[in-house]
Amino acid sequence: MQATAQTDTVSPVTAAELADFLGVASTDPLLPAMLVAATNAVITHINQDLLQREWVGIVPQPERARDNLSPALDPSYTFELPYTALVSVDAVIGNGDESLDFWVQGQRRPAKVTVPTWDRQSELRIEYTAGMQSVPVAIKTGIMMLAAYLYEHRGMCDAMDGINKSGAAMLLKPYRVMVAV
Repeated sequence: MQATAQTDTVSPVTAAELADFLGVASTDPLLPAMLVAATNAVITHINQDLLQREWVGIVPQPERARDNLSPALDPSYTFELPYTALVSVDAVIGNGDESLDFWVQGQRRPAKVTVPTWDRQSELRIEYTAGMQSVPVAIKTGIMMLAAYLYEHRGMCDAMDGINKSGAAMLLKPYRVMVAV
């Protein structure tokens, strides 16, 4: 499943906080971009959204839409939601834009949505809200460490590599949720 946030990322760290951390002017125009890049990388790394916002997960139609399963087996389909810290699943749409029944297991780490009636003849769209109610200080510090690393090495590094090279990975490890793909 591929999930896409329906709103832009806003960092829980301010440009002024990053400027203090770096010892630069808070008016530096690079700071907001570094914070957004660092925040997106941290969200991807820990697999938890830091902001409560709406997401849309798409499960494509399988290449082989029908298995040779007997209808009596009534298979249901379960999907792990990317970006945990689930707040709610708002809708599951499939079978030609039909609203489908579903149930949710494991609200936080990772949440799973089970759909009992998907015909697999079309893609499945799962609309949900995920995000932390408050961002822990360790995650904010990890974002600042990564943003500082990106700032100092701008143009010469990758955000995901920077998580390890900046030392942020150590702070983020307790918050990382592994999700099967």
